Amino acid sequence: MEASNHIPPQNEMDVVGFFQLLGRMFSKLGKAIKDFFHFLFQFFIYRPFVFYKRYTKLILGLLLLALILGIIADSMKKPVYKADILISPNYDSGKELYTRIDMYNTLAAEGNYEKLAEELGISEDTVSHYLGFEIQPNTNERILLRSYDEFSQLVDSSMLDELPYNTYKETFKQQKFDYPQHIISVTSDDPQMLAPLNGFFENLLMDDPLFTLRKYVTLSMYDSRIKYIKQTIAQTDSLRQAIDRAISHSARTVPASGSNNVIIGGPQLKFPEQEYDLFLKKRKLIDLLTNLKQSKIELTKIFILNSKFPDYAPSYNPMWKNYKLTFVLFTVILLLIAFYLVDLLTYLNRLYKQSQNEPQK
Repeated sequence: MEASNHIPPQNEMDVVGFFQLLGRMFSKLGKAIKDFFHFLFQFFIYRPFVFYKRYTKLILGLLLLALILGIIADSMKKPVYKADILISPNYDSGKELYTRIDMYNTLAAEGNYEKLAEELGISEDTVSHYLGFEIQPNTNERILLRSYDEFSQLVDSSMLDELPYNTYKETFKQQKFDYPQHIISVTSDDPQMLAPLNGFFENLLMDDPLFTLRKYVTLSMYDSRIKYIKQTIAQTDSLRQAIDRAISHSARTVPASGSNNVIIGGPQLKFPEQEYDLFLKKRKLIDLLTNLKQSKIELTKIFILNSKFPDYAPSYNPMWKNYKLTFVLFTVILLLIAFYLVDLLTYLNRLYKQSQNEPQK
Protein backbone atom coordinates (compact mmCIF):
# COMPACT_ATOMS: atom_id res chain seq x y z
CA MET A 1 0.00 0.00 0.00
CA GLU A 2 1.59 3.27 -1.14
CA ALA A 3 1.98 6.04 1.40
CA SER A 4 0.42 9.28 0.21
CA ASN A 5 2.17 12.60 0.74
CA HIS A 6 0.05 14.93 2.95
CA ILE A 7 0.09 18.52 1.69
CA PRO A 8 -1.17 20.95 4.32
CA PRO A 9 -3.86 23.39 3.24
CA GLN A 10 -2.75 26.79 1.96
CA ASN A 11 -4.34 28.69 4.88
CA GLU A 12 -2.51 26.46 7.36
CA MET A 13 0.80 27.23 5.65
CA ASP A 14 0.02 30.93 5.79
CA VAL A 15 -0.65 30.78 9.53
CA VAL A 16 2.58 28.88 10.20
CA GLY A 17 4.55 31.34 8.07
CA PHE A 18 2.96 34.26 9.87
CA PHE A 19 3.95 32.97 13.30
CA GLN A 20 7.47 32.21 12.07
CA LEU A 21 7.77 35.74 10.75
CA LEU A 22 6.37 37.12 14.00
CA GLY A 23 8.90 35.08 15.98
CA ARG A 24 11.78 36.45 13.91
CA MET A 25 10.50 39.99 14.38
CA PHE A 26 10.34 39.61 18.17
CA SER A 27 13.80 38.01 18.14
CA LYS A 28 15.26 40.97 16.23
CA LEU A 29 13.41 43.43 18.45
CA GLY A 30 14.76 41.74 21.59
CA LYS A 31 18.30 41.82 20.17
CA ALA A 32 17.93 45.51 19.26
CA ILE A 33 16.77 46.37 22.79
CA LYS A 34 19.63 44.36 24.27
CA ASP A 35 22.15 46.10 22.01
CA PHE A 36 20.70 49.49 22.92
CA PHE A 37 21.09 48.92 26.66
CA HIS A 38 24.55 47.49 26.07
CA PHE A 39 25.49 50.69 24.23
CA LEU A 40 24.15 52.82 27.10
CA PHE A 41 26.15 50.80 29.61
CA GLN A 42 29.33 51.07 27.55
CA PHE A 43 28.92 54.77 26.81
CA PHE A 44 27.77 56.11 30.19
CA ILE A 45 29.26 53.66 32.71
CA TYR A 46 32.04 51.47 31.37
CA ARG A 47 33.92 54.04 29.24
CA PRO A 48 33.85 56.75 31.96
CA PHE A 49 35.16 54.14 34.43
CA VAL A 50 37.98 53.27 32.01
CA PHE A 51 38.80 56.97 31.65
CA TYR A 52 38.90 57.35 35.41
CA LYS A 53 41.18 54.35 35.91
CA ARG A 54 43.48 55.55 33.12
CA TYR A 55 43.67 59.24 34.11
CA THR A 56 42.92 59.16 37.85
CA LYS A 57 45.44 61.79 38.89
CA LEU A 58 44.51 64.18 36.09
CA ILE A 59 40.78 63.87 36.78
CA LEU A 60 41.07 64.29 40.56
CA GLY A 61 43.42 67.25 40.14
CA LEU A 62 41.09 69.08 37.76
CA LEU A 63 38.03 68.39 39.94
CA LEU A 64 39.86 69.71 43.00
CA LEU A 65 40.84 72.83 41.08
CA ALA A 66 37.21 73.33 39.95
CA LEU A 67 36.01 72.95 43.54
CA ILE A 68 38.51 75.55 44.80
CA LEU A 69 37.53 77.99 42.04
CA GLY A 70 33.85 77.40 42.89
CA ILE A 71 34.45 78.17 46.55
CA ILE A 72 36.24 81.39 45.61
CA ALA A 73 33.44 82.39 43.22
CA ASP A 74 30.78 81.70 45.88
CA SER A 75 32.62 83.88 48.37
CA MET A 76 32.83 86.78 45.90
CA LYS A 77 29.27 86.78 44.54
CA LYS A 78 26.81 89.39 45.79
CA PRO A 79 23.65 88.24 47.59
CA VAL A 80 20.50 88.27 45.48
CA TYR A 81 16.92 88.56 46.70
CA LYS A 82 13.74 87.68 44.85
CA ALA A 83 10.01 88.02 45.47
CA ASP A 84 6.87 87.83 43.38
CA ILE A 85 3.27 89.01 43.26
CA LEU A 86 0.06 87.65 41.81
CA ILE A 87 -1.75 90.04 39.49
CA SER A 88 -5.05 89.77 37.58
CA PRO A 89 -5.49 91.91 34.44
CA ASN A 90 -8.82 93.51 33.51
CA TYR A 91 -9.98 94.86 30.16
CA ASP A 92 -7.73 92.55 28.07
CA SER A 93 -4.63 94.26 29.43
CA GLY A 94 -2.56 91.07 29.74
CA LYS A 95 -0.66 91.60 26.47
CA GLU A 96 0.30 95.14 27.48
CA LEU A 97 1.45 93.85 30.87
CA TYR A 98 3.85 91.36 29.24
CA THR A 99 5.17 94.09 26.94
CA ARG A 100 5.84 96.38 29.90
CA ILE A 101 7.58 93.69 31.95
CA ASP A 102 9.86 92.83 29.02
CA MET A 103 10.76 96.51 28.70
CA TYR A 104 11.51 96.87 32.44
CA ASN A 105 13.70 93.77 32.34
CA THR A 106 15.63 95.11 29.34
CA LEU A 107 16.23 98.45 31.05
CA ALA A 108 17.44 96.73 34.23
CA ALA A 109 19.76 94.41 32.27
CA GLU A 110 21.23 97.37 30.37
CA GLY A 111 21.66 99.41 33.57
CA ASN A 112 19.50 102.21 32.16
CA TYR A 113 18.23 103.17 35.61
CA GLU A 114 17.30 106.72 34.64
CA LYS A 115 14.77 105.51 32.08
CA LEU A 116 13.61 102.70 34.39
CA ALA A 117 13.02 105.17 37.22
CA GLU A 118 10.98 107.32 34.84
CA GLU A 119 8.84 104.35 33.75
CA LEU A 120 8.25 103.06 37.28
CA GLY A 121 7.81 106.43 38.94
CA ILE A 122 10.32 105.40 41.61
CA SER A 123 13.59 107.09 42.55
CA GLU A 124 16.69 106.16 40.60
CA ASP A 125 18.48 105.20 43.84
CA THR A 126 15.81 102.55 44.43
CA VAL A 127 15.57 101.11 40.90
CA SER A 128 19.37 100.86 40.66
CA HIS A 129 19.07 97.80 42.92
CA TYR A 130 16.73 95.95 40.51
CA LEU A 131 18.47 93.13 38.66
CA GLY A 132 15.63 91.73 36.56
CA PHE A 133 11.88 91.33 35.96
CA GLU A 134 10.05 88.14 34.99
CA ILE A 135 6.43 87.27 34.27
CA GLN A 136 4.63 83.99 33.69
CA PRO A 137 1.01 82.84 33.79
CA ASN A 138 -0.35 81.27 36.95
CA THR A 139 -1.63 77.94 35.65
CA ASN A 140 -3.26 76.98 38.95
CA GLU A 141 -6.29 74.77 38.27
CA ARG A 142 -8.37 76.54 40.91
CA ILE A 143 -7.90 79.89 39.17
CA LEU A 144 -8.97 78.43 35.83
CA LEU A 145 -12.03 76.77 37.39
CA ARG A 146 -13.12 80.08 38.89
CA SER A 147 -12.59 81.79 35.53
CA TYR A 148 -14.69 79.14 33.79
CA ASP A 149 -17.46 79.56 36.36
CA GLU A 150 -17.55 83.30 35.66
CA PHE A 151 -17.56 82.58 31.93
CA SER A 152 -20.43 80.09 32.26
CA GLN A 153 -22.59 82.77 33.89
CA LEU A 154 -22.19 85.04 30.87
CA VAL A 155 -23.17 82.59 28.13
CA ASP A 156 -26.07 80.24 27.49
CA SER A 157 -25.99 76.50 28.02
CA SER A 158 -25.63 75.69 24.32
CA MET A 159 -22.26 77.46 24.19
CA LEU A 160 -21.10 75.60 27.30
CA ASP A 161 -21.86 72.33 25.51
CA GLU A 162 -19.64 73.44 22.63
CA LEU A 163 -16.89 74.69 24.94
CA PRO A 164 -16.46 72.30 27.90
CA TYR A 165 -13.94 73.07 30.64
CA ASN A 166 -11.05 71.04 29.19
CA THR A 167 -11.35 72.83 25.84
CA TYR A 168 -11.70 76.18 27.61
CA LYS A 169 -8.49 75.45 29.55
CA GLU A 170 -6.57 74.53 26.40
CA THR A 171 -7.43 77.87 24.75
CA PHE A 172 -5.26 79.71 27.28
CA LYS A 173 -2.16 77.83 26.13
CA GLN A 174 -2.36 79.58 22.76
CA GLN A 175 -1.72 83.01 24.33
CA LYS A 176 -0.10 83.01 27.77
CA PHE A 177 -1.17 86.60 28.51
CA ASP A 178 -4.85 85.56 28.33
CA TYR A 179 -4.61 83.61 31.60
CA PRO A 180 -6.72 85.19 34.35
CA GLN A 181 -3.78 85.53 36.76
CA HIS A 182 -0.02 86.03 36.38
CA ILE A 183 3.13 85.86 38.50
CA ILE A 184 5.53 88.81 38.36
CA SER A 185 8.98 88.18 39.87
CA VAL A 186 11.63 90.81 40.58
CA THR A 187 15.23 90.21 41.68
CA SER A 188 17.24 92.78 43.61
CA ASP A 189 20.52 93.10 45.47
CA ASP A 190 18.71 94.78 48.37
CA PRO A 191 15.86 92.95 50.14
CA GLN A 192 14.04 96.17 51.09
CA MET A 193 13.74 97.70 47.62
CA LEU A 194 10.84 95.65 46.21
CA ALA A 195 8.00 96.99 48.38
CA PRO A 196 7.81 100.35 46.49
CA LEU A 197 6.69 98.41 43.40
CA ASN A 198 3.34 97.55 45.03
CA GLY A 199 1.88 100.99 44.44
CA PHE A 200 3.22 101.08 40.91
CA PHE A 201 1.63 97.80 39.77
CA GLU A 202 -1.62 98.60 41.56
CA ASN A 203 -2.03 101.79 39.48
CA LEU A 204 -0.39 100.59 36.27
CA LEU A 205 -2.16 101.86 33.07
CA MET A 206 -4.71 103.81 35.09
CA ASP A 207 -3.95 106.91 32.98
CA ASP A 208 -3.73 105.08 29.65
CA PRO A 209 -6.44 106.49 27.30
CA LEU A 210 -7.34 103.11 25.74
CA PHE A 211 -7.86 101.25 29.01
CA THR A 212 -9.42 104.30 30.69
CA LEU A 213 -12.09 104.32 27.97
CA ARG A 214 -12.69 100.58 28.33
CA LYS A 215 -13.04 100.98 32.08
CA TYR A 216 -15.46 103.91 31.72
CA VAL A 217 -17.71 102.01 29.28
CA THR A 218 -17.72 98.85 31.42
CA LEU A 219 -18.42 100.66 34.69
CA SER A 220 -21.22 102.65 33.01
CA MET A 221 -22.86 99.39 31.96
CA TYR A 222 -22.54 98.08 35.51
CA ASP A 223 -24.09 101.29 36.86
CA SER A 224 -27.03 100.88 34.48
CA ARG A 225 -27.60 97.28 35.52
CA ILE A 226 -27.32 98.15 39.20
CA LYS A 227 -29.79 101.00 38.78
CA TYR A 228 -32.24 98.74 36.91
CA ILE A 229 -32.06 96.03 39.56
CA LYS A 230 -32.59 98.58 42.34
CA GLN A 231 -35.67 99.87 40.51
CA THR A 232 -36.93 96.30 40.06
CA ILE A 233 -36.46 95.60 43.76
CA ALA A 234 -38.38 98.81 44.60
CA GLN A 235 -41.19 97.77 42.23
CA THR A 236 -41.26 94.33 43.81
CA ASP A 237 -41.60 95.91 47.25
CA SER A 238 -44.40 98.16 45.99
CA LEU A 239 -46.21 95.21 44.43
CA ARG A 240 -45.86 93.25 47.64
CA GLN A 241 -47.26 96.13 49.69
CA ALA A 242 -50.18 96.53 47.25
CA ILE A 243 -51.02 92.83 47.44
CA ASP A 244 -50.73 92.87 51.23
CA ARG A 245 -53.17 95.78 51.40
CA ALA A 246 -55.57 94.02 49.02
CA ILE A 247 -55.43 90.83 51.10
CA SER A 248 -55.90 92.78 54.33
CA HIS A 249 -58.91 94.64 52.91
CA SER A 250 -60.44 91.42 51.57
CA ALA A 251 -59.97 89.68 54.89
CA ARG A 252 -62.12 92.36 56.55
CA THR A 253 -64.89 92.35 53.93
CA VAL A 254 -65.15 88.67 52.93
CA PRO A 255 -66.11 85.96 55.44
CA ALA A 256 -63.51 83.28 56.05
CA SER A 257 -64.24 80.19 53.94
CA GLY A 258 -61.19 78.07 54.73
CA SER A 259 -59.83 78.73 51.25
CA ASN A 260 -56.34 80.04 50.46
CA ASN A 261 -57.73 82.37 47.77
CA VAL A 262 -59.33 85.76 48.07
CA ILE A 263 -62.10 87.14 45.81
CA ILE A 264 -61.96 90.84 44.95
CA GLY A 265 -64.79 92.13 42.75
CA GLY A 266 -65.26 88.77 41.14
CA PRO A 267 -61.73 87.84 39.95
CA GLN A 268 -59.79 85.38 42.02
CA LEU A 269 -56.50 86.62 43.60
CA LYS A 270 -54.04 84.04 44.89
CA PHE A 271 -51.62 84.59 47.75
CA PRO A 272 -48.15 85.81 46.67
CA GLU A 273 -46.35 82.82 48.19
CA GLN A 274 -48.30 80.53 45.86
CA GLU A 275 -48.39 82.45 42.58
CA TYR A 276 -46.00 85.40 42.62
CA ASP A 277 -43.32 84.23 45.10
CA LEU A 278 -42.12 87.79 45.50
CA PHE A 279 -39.88 86.94 48.44
CA LEU A 280 -37.83 84.49 46.32
CA LYS A 281 -37.62 86.91 43.40
CA LYS A 282 -36.46 89.71 45.65
CA ARG A 283 -33.81 87.48 47.24
CA LYS A 284 -32.46 86.56 43.79
CA LEU A 285 -32.36 90.22 42.79
CA ILE A 286 -30.49 91.15 45.96
CA ASP A 287 -27.93 88.36 45.33
CA LEU A 288 -27.45 89.58 41.77
CA LEU A 289 -27.09 93.16 42.99
CA THR A 290 -24.45 92.12 45.52
CA ASN A 291 -22.46 90.24 42.87
CA LEU A 292 -22.62 93.20 40.50
CA LYS A 293 -21.39 95.62 43.16
CA GLN A 294 -18.52 93.28 44.04
CA SER A 295 -17.55 92.88 40.38
CA LYS A 296 -17.70 96.64 39.88
CA ILE A 297 -15.28 97.19 42.76
CA GLU A 298 -12.79 94.76 41.18
CA LEU A 299 -13.16 96.51 37.80
CA THR A 300 -12.22 99.94 39.13
CA LYS A 301 -8.57 98.91 38.60
CA ILE A 302 -6.88 97.88 35.37
CA PHE A 303 -4.87 95.38 37.41
CA ILE A 304 -5.87 93.67 40.66
CA LEU A 305 -3.05 92.83 43.06
CA ASN A 306 -3.80 89.44 44.60
CA SER A 307 -0.62 89.68 46.69
CA LYS A 308 2.13 92.20 47.35
CA PHE A 309 5.91 92.36 47.49
CA PRO A 310 7.14 91.88 51.08
CA ASP A 311 8.93 94.60 53.00
CA TYR A 312 11.94 92.30 53.20
CA ALA A 313 12.43 89.92 50.25
CA PRO A 314 13.78 86.39 50.79
CA SER A 315 17.23 85.34 49.60
CA TYR A 316 17.45 83.85 46.12
CA ASN A 317 20.09 81.17 45.62
CA PRO A 318 19.18 78.69 42.84
CA MET A 319 21.21 75.55 42.28
CA TRP A 320 22.82 76.87 39.09
CA LYS A 321 24.30 79.72 41.15
CA ASN A 322 25.95 77.29 43.55
CA TYR A 323 29.33 77.63 41.88
CA LYS A 324 30.99 74.85 43.88
CA LEU A 325 28.57 72.39 42.31
CA THR A 326 28.28 73.91 38.83
CA PHE A 327 32.06 74.26 38.35
CA VAL A 328 32.63 70.61 39.28
CA LEU A 329 29.80 69.37 37.03
CA PHE A 330 31.00 71.53 34.16
CA THR A 331 34.53 70.11 34.56
CA VAL A 332 33.19 66.54 34.50
CA ILE A 333 31.27 67.25 31.28
CA LEU A 334 34.31 68.86 29.62
CA LEU A 335 36.51 65.89 30.61
CA LEU A 336 34.01 63.38 29.19
CA ILE A 337 33.77 65.32 25.93
CA ALA A 338 37.56 65.44 25.68
CA PHE A 339 37.96 61.72 26.41
CA TYR A 340 35.24 60.71 23.93
CA LEU A 341 36.84 62.95 21.33
CA VAL A 342 40.21 61.24 21.90
CA ASP A 343 38.47 57.86 21.56
CA LEU A 344 36.89 58.96 18.29
CA LEU A 345 40.16 60.24 16.86
CA THR A 346 41.92 57.02 17.91
CA TYR A 347 39.23 54.93 16.20
CA LEU A 348 39.42 57.00 13.00
CA ASN A 349 43.22 56.73 12.98
CA ARG A 350 43.00 52.95 13.33
CA LEU A 351 40.56 52.75 10.42
CA TYR A 352 42.88 54.90 8.34
CA LYS A 353 45.89 52.65 9.04
CA GLN A 354 43.86 49.56 8.17
CA SER A 355 42.84 51.08 4.86
CA GLN A 356 46.50 51.86 4.10
CA ASN A 357 47.58 48.26 4.80
CA GLU A 358 44.90 46.71 2.59
CA PRO A 359 46.23 45.52 -0.79
CA GLN A 360 45.29 47.66 -3.76
CA LYS A 361 42.85 46.00 -6.15
